[in-house]
Amino acid sequence: MSRKELIRHKAFSSQKEPQSEKERQLAHLWKGLFGAEAEIDVQSNFFDLGGDSLMAMKLVAAARAENLLTSVADIFRHPILSELAITLKHSDSEAEIDVPPFSLLDSHWKENNARIETAKLCGIDATSVMDVYPCTPLQEGLMALSAKVSEAYVAQRVVELADFQTAQRLQRAFETAAADSPILRTRIVQVPGRGLMQVVLKDGITWRAGTTLEEYLVKDRNESMGLGTPLARFAVTSNETTGKFHFVLTIHHALYDGWSMPLVVRRVNRAFNNQESERSVAFNSFIKHLSGLNHKDSEIYWKEQLQGANGLQFPALPRARYQTQAQSLLEQYFLLGKTSASSTSIATSIRAAWALVAGKYTLSDDVIFGETLTGRNAPVVGIEKIEGPMITTVPVRVRIDRNARVSEYLRTVHDDSILRIPHEHMGLQHIRRLTPDAREACELRTGIVIHPTTTEDSTSLTGDGPANGFVPAGDEDAAREALKFNTYALMLVCSLDPKGFLVMASFDSATIDVCQMDKVLGQFGQTVQRLCENGNSLVSDLLPMTDEELAEIWRFSNTYKPNSGDEVVLGHDYSDATATWIVAPEDSEQLVPLGGIGELVIEGDFPTNTSIQISGTKWLSAGHRDIPGRQATLHKTGQLAKYNSDGSLVILGGKGGNIKPDMEIKKPEAKSQSQVTTPKQQKLRKLWARVLGISEDEVGFNDSFFDLGGDSISAMKLVSEGRLENLELVVMQVFQHRRFHDMADIAKESLPLQVATKQYSPFSTLDVSDVDTFISESIHPSLMNSSWKVVDVLPARPLQEIAVDGTINLPRYSARYELFYLDAAVDQSHLFKSCQELISRNEILRTIFVKSGGSCFGVVIEELQLPLDEYQIDGDLTAFAEQLCGLDIQTVMPLGSPFIKFFFVQSSSGLSCLIMRISHAQYDEICLPILLRQLSALYEGELVPAGLPFSSFVHHIVRNNIPQSIEYWRRLLRGSSMSVLRPSTPLISKKSIFISKTFDISSRSKEITLATLPTAAWALCLARRLSIRDVTFGEVVSGRNIDFANCDTVVGPTWQYIPVRVKFKSGWTVVDLLNFVQHQHISSTPFEGIGLKEIVRKCTDWPETTEWFDSVVHQDVEHVESLRLLSANSRMDTIYPHLEPLREWKIQAFPKGDSLCIEIVTFESWRAEADSILNEMGDIISLLVTKPNSTLFRTDVMEESTPPTS
Repeated sequence: MSRKELIRHKAFSSQKEPQSEKERQLAHLWKGLFGAEAEIDVQSNFFDLGGDSLMAMKLVAAARAENLLTSVADIFRHPILSELAITLKHSDSEAEIDVPPFSLLDSHWKENNARIETAKLCGIDATSVMDVYPCTPLQEGLMALSAKVSEAYVAQRVVELADFQTAQRLQRAFETAAADSPILRTRIVQVPGRGLMQVVLKDGITWRAGTTLEEYLVKDRNESMGLGTPLARFAVTSNETTGKFHFVLTIHHALYDGWSMPLVVRRVNRAFNNQESERSVAFNSFIKHLSGLNHKDSEIYWKEQLQGANGLQFPALPRARYQTQAQSLLEQYFLLGKTSASSTSIATSIRAAWALVAGKYTLSDDVIFGETLTGRNAPVVGIEKIEGPMITTVPVRVRIDRNARVSEYLRTVHDDSILRIPHEHMGLQHIRRLTPDAREACELRTGIVIHPTTTEDSTSLTGDGPANGFVPAGDEDAAREALKFNTYALMLVCSLDPKGFLVMASFDSATIDVCQMDKVLGQFGQTVQRLCENGNSLVSDLLPMTDEELAEIWRFSNTYKPNSGDEVVLGHDYSDATATWIVAPEDSEQLVPLGGIGELVIEGDFPTNTSIQISGTKWLSAGHRDIPGRQATLHKTGQLAKYNSDGSLVILGGKGGNIKPDMEIKKPEAKSQSQVTTPKQQKLRKLWARVLGISEDEVGFNDSFFDLGGDSISAMKLVSEGRLENLELVVMQVFQHRRFHDMADIAKESLPLQVATKQYSPFSTLDVSDVDTFISESIHPSLMNSSWKVVDVLPARPLQEIAVDGTINLPRYSARYELFYLDAAVDQSHLFKSCQELISRNEILRTIFVKSGGSCFGVVIEELQLPLDEYQIDGDLTAFAEQLCGLDIQTVMPLGSPFIKFFFVQSSSGLSCLIMRISHAQYDEICLPILLRQLSALYEGELVPAGLPFSSFVHHIVRNNIPQSIEYWRRLLRGSSMSVLRPSTPLISKKSIFISKTFDISSRSKEITLATLPTAAWALCLARRLSIRDVTFGEVVSGRNIDFANCDTVVGPTWQYIPVRVKFKSGWTVVDLLNFVQHQHISSTPFEGIGLKEIVRKCTDWPETTEWFDSVVHQDVEHVESLRLLSANSRMDTIYPHLEPLREWKIQAFPKGDSLCIEIVTFESWRAEADSILNEMGDIISLLVTKPNSTLFRTDVMEESTPPTS
């Protein structure tokens, strides 16, 4: 023993009673927790007495009641009574802090604006908004994921009531509780530019009713619960036949967790029993704590913690990009005897034991898994009384030193858990973005939840009352409920009790079969027992390869023999093998247990040039049991493999990285750059890094452009920026050669690019014999100002023509107003000059539209001087600006006049607003940000972003692209017809309605672009609804993927509506559909400059009256949310005073990170059909991202399974 240990041992032997005042106070508090019969002295250990995280939180609260301050971290750090007493601090009674409403918002977001914006998103009046504050990382994740497994994140709970009077009393109790509990009145909205925000409403509960419980439950389940909607629904059903009454509570997990729900139920029960309401601690006090954390410290912590944490996780996936789906459940109970003297908790032993078990099967001493925590370790006064969800998930990394004593190993795991406490609320979605290693570490395979022992029964927590039916009856039920939220390949829920613990495993049997999982659980429980009992043992002694495991390995070694078909994978015909073995890739003397992954080695006599040979191993020479040892040559295959429990062997892929990221045994600290050597490769790597917003070090030789975050927009940017670097690519090549080394091979280095505009001659797109005569007779008379000098005339593109009609005629749905609300004084004269300069720089803004001979033309004039309308006001700036737009839209905007216009409104408050009116005939969503950034740069005096003139683009389309495109569209559309979806409901109201839902797509293969998903989903939805296998519909494309230099910088409306045709084949799976749609996207990109009218006339046998699609898929693009003008920051708003008359079903897709919002736009009369379609789209998107091998149509499955008739 060390001197320090001897001193402690002596003190322990003497059973020294508490001496100081703090020691006596702390001993008194401990007796209150552990019982009056507990033997407590100065050397008593919090964990030896049965303490855990739950007891620690209770101790913090009890100490606070005695004006003593401590924290969960202090208790974990100093579990000995005398040591913890030294850390205690006296304090005046620390009041629970009330956080004023709206005080947690960004200083630039004023209360009134917050009310208005969030109320609009909720569809309510602004006066109903009582508070707005940010979401926790947990809530952000739940809202993003709830669409993926909606039933897992929305709880539907039912309580049967005695009679109608009881139902009425419970209704009143919930209304009382909701008035005192803001979380029951909370919605969550996505505020543009600000993220997910919580909105607390003034209004109480809106009651629902149902005739029968069964009918209501079905109806309730079919109703979406998401952004902007109530996240808690309340209903009472009464069945006249049975006379039964039921209360139904439907609540989203973003409003509650296992800790807070009993608090809410207790509040309801007290109201039901007419007891005085207890004061709660508002959820926004926790939000305030989170907002005050030093996020830089947490970033540093997680970067350091996860550096190099890129090893294989358990369980391994059966193949790359496999989507897990838990469908199996096992459980085992383990008794824990008297533990050895330890300063750590049972929870620590559970973490440490799992690391050892997982390490055994991954051949690693560096293990990563996820753990879900209560989240209530934070130093917030009254945190144990907060009614709101605070659970959080963190990646737990355990480094195993097998030469350490068990007590030392446990202390290390314990200390690591203490260090995590200040950083546990960062959120996995934010941690994963920090570094490539963090991203890989957060691809968690295993999740652990530990339910501590509770000494109280459920009614002591919730009180007595009918609302008790809304919470699990006990610890075991609570643990089982946690399993419903499993998104891992394996989830372990450990429910502790005074005698031991129950472990329940929910897992995907494709990643580990049931028999093997049963063995793993047994090893896990036994390891926990050994950790608790053998503090002085070496870690290496805890989990040896057992004799039974060795027997299995020797038995199975003769079961699998490679066949000739494996030659492609193994590189040689090993069908004459004597036996097969799996060993550690870096140590052939170490056999891998059943279910573990290692390198496949073949025993037998084969030519020496087939592989690396191992002349002999100790284990093979020793034999096993009744199998004699032998000398034989082993051949290393370089392939990773594992045995299933039935003896079958699965070859997973090359150990050198061909199965990244799912199956690599060993990975380098950073991506190898040794192969990136040529100037062309180095240039391409810089381009990838710049376009994708990552560092060059993150670009590996074998990486896919789309795996690293690329999409169709970034592909277009890559092509454009490549040309500036004299590197030639086209968008189709980016899709076809997505891996870095492939793309580097096909990219061509070219001479410095010649500017496209130099090749263009004005008026060259006109098909007229005498340009001067045409201008003087057909163009000039149509212009409102005869002094304008015409410098070019262009035929309007098909969508421009439609937009022109939508500007000159009512309703003017193509007229758009961009409003910039400025928060500081600006130099008005300089601002007005900047607006004029913007017009001068961009010919599309100097384009006047006229019609002649039945055709529409864009006339570019040399100079357009526009007055800027100024207004001075005293009242509300926002209201006036919006009213001004509403009045301006009513003014005549005839052919021959400018569509562009600027307004400036100055308020007496010092605030102001710049308004720009523009027609869709002059912009699309890709060039508008270019114009806005130019305006900012002109005012700021900075370098103005360049843009290509629209005329050069139109010339290329008319003279080159359309002639080249005709044959492609003829081939694609031969024999096709427009797919028409017409509900049986009569079309009474043509008013547009917009409905939307957000779906989780985090599981999608990154090889499938975001643009592919909604198009493929709509194709399948349409085919199923129309009962056909050949569908044709429209899709909005940028028009900028054609082979035209710097097309992404063209300032003008290049967008197009093009056809999508999907001919489903019998037996198609999800992967087949996704690949087909993506291939069509890729192959059509060079030909997307042609308009629908031109396609119908030149490429199809469709009726010439076909002017539009019946349904169109829209993809969202980048938006500018704010603009800076020197000292003034602007909040931007966009107004379309007139809505576009609806011509088609619109399926609009808005991707955001790992979620995809789908919006359906249709006629009000077809609302029911739209709701049904949206739900079906959600189901299909879930299918597309989670079940790649599923068959698309049930009839295909039936056809495959039906035996042929004789």
